[in-house]
Amino acid sequence: MAQPGSLNLTISGTGRQYGVATGTDDAAATDTPVAFSGSADALTFGSATQSISVNVAAAGETTLTLDLSDPKTWRLSAEAGGMDPIETVPPVIYLSGVQPDWDFNNYLKLYNEDNRTYGGALEVNSEWGYRIYTEADAWDNYWTMVDGGTAFSGNLVNGGEGNIAAPEPGFYLFDVNMGDLTYHVTPVTKVSFTGVNDDWNLYDMTPTGEPGVYTATFEKKANTPWGVKIIINEDWNLFFGGNGTPGELALYHDGFEGDNDLPDGTHTLTVNLSKGTYSYEN
Repeated sequence: MAQPGSLNLTISGTGRQYGVATGTDDAAATDTPVAFSGSADALTFGSATQSISVNVAAAGETTLTLDLSDPKTWRLSAEAGGMDPIETVPPVIYLSGVQPDWDFNNYLKLYNEDNRTYGGALEVNSEWGYRIYTEADAWDNYWTMVDGGTAFSGNLVNGGEGNIAAPEPGFYLFDVNMGDLTYHVTPVTKVSFTGVNDDWNLYDMTPTGEPGVYTATFEKKANTPWGVKIIINEDWNLFFGGNGTPGELALYHDGFEGDNDLPDGTHTLTVNLSKGTYSYEN
C-alpha cells in the first residue's frame, strides 16, 4: 500500500459441490459460489460476497494472511513486508558419474517432498565415483561424500573435494535424503511383484537386458483392491508403489493401479526401475 490505513477486500471463488447424486465424479459436481464475510477477526464462510476491512499498519509491501488453523475463529491479517521466498524442491536429482560419461541421464525421483528424499535403481559402472546435482548442467553446484563414507552409505556435503565412492559395477537401489544429507545404496539381486488378484505372494520378474527393465506374465482373475507393489530382494521394506500418476512408480509408496481395468486373461507387466515407470500389455 502507498500509505497505512484500512484495506477493504473481498475473498470469493467457485467451489465444486458433491452429493449422493454426483458421488465422487468431478464432472458431475455442481459449480457453487463460495466467499468469506464478517470481520477480519471473525470471518464466516458462505456464498455471499462481502467487503472485509483489514488494518495495514505501514506503507509498502504487505503480506496478507488468511488463517484457517482454528476452526472456531478464522482471521484475516496484514503484516508489513513480503513473504519469505518458498523453497522449491526439485522433482529429480542427478547422479553424474555413475556411468563413464559424466552427464545428466541418470536420476532419482522425489518420493517424499517433506523430507526431500529421492529414490530409484540405477546401473552403475563408474571408475571415479559420482556427484549429486539438483540441476542439470549446473556443474559448480554439487554434493559429494563426507570423509568416512562408503560406497553403500554416508553423509553428503555441498561442494568439497572428491566424489562419492561408487560400488562395483552392477544394478543398485539408491535412497538419498537431501534433507539430512545422507545416502544409502543396496545391490539389487531380485525383483518381484505382488498384489495382483489380491494375491500377496511374491512372483519373480525377469530382467530384459535393458538396465532397470523387468517383465512378468500373469493371469488376471480378480480385482486388485490394494494395488501392486514391486519388491526388491524379497525384502518387504524395499519396494516401489505408485505416485498417483498412472504409469509412474515411486519408492516406498502404496501399490499402483491399472490392472483392474484389464480383462480377465494373460497380461504382461513391465517396470523400468531406472526411469520409474510401469505398463501393462495384453
